Amino acid sequence: MADPNLQYTGVRENINAQANQFILTGSPVTSDKNSVLHWRIYVVEHSRRATVFDLTPGGSDGRTGVLMVKGVNRSASQSSKAEVVFQATKTATVAEVLGKLQSLGRTRYRYTDDGSGCRYWCETVLQDLVNEGYVGGDASATFDAFITERNALNPGVYPLPTRRGTFY
Repeated sequence: MADPNLQYTGVRENINAQANQFILTGSPVTSDKNSVLHWRIYVVEHSRRATVFDLTPGGSDGRTGVLMVKGVNRSASQSSKAEVVFQATKTATVAEVLGKLQSLGRTRYRYTDDGSGCRYWCETVLQDLVNEGYVGGDASATFDAFITERNALNPGVYPLPTRRGTFY
């Protein structure tokens, strides 16, 4: 049975590619320079090709996460204001990473009432990547330190505590 919370776009040539990097990237949700960021994960296969795992609010309630898995001809977001790069430490294809996330229920997520929670989803997935050995064991601490440092400079863009949706 197909997962209603999962949509694919242009990933046919990427799905069996080996992941070389994982990039957590945040892009402004509005044109305001102090806009909160929407976070997503780029799974980079090589310097000019990546697959984006972008969980966006949707569904009939506007809060149910829909994981958009999209192949792109670039290795990072063009609108990104923040990026944290992690080298792959274990061989895995995009399909294997996606399969692991599905088996862990990461396509079953509900955003907060105000539509927040994408960074928490990315943090959870990053810890899953650590647990599977796909990235180094200090990845989550590195990302947390990045957010804490940025929060001190601009708490509106990098709010703490992290707003948390719920997995169901």
